[in-house]
Amino acid sequence: DVVVKAYNYQQQQVGMGLTDEEGMASLKLDGTPFYLQAVKDRDTGFLKVARNRALPTNQFNTSGQTVRDGLKGFFYGERDVW
Repeated sequence: DVVVKAYNYQQQQVGMGLTDEEGMASLKLDGTPFYLQAVKDRDTGFLKVARNRALPTNQFNTSGQTVRDGLKGFFYGERDVW
């Protein structure tokens, strides 16, 4: 039940979603996201969506699902992955 919101560079909300029982959220975006905000009760977390700064993946198995629309991301905490 974490509210995840996506904002563009001008800090306008471009998407919103709610995590399910497995901690996954699916957001439909209306623009290019710059950062994500996750809010649960009185806790808030932020994640900048970095473009063209990903680690090289040619040395790793990167198979999986092809995402046609939207963005998939994970929040990494000290002990868990959200």
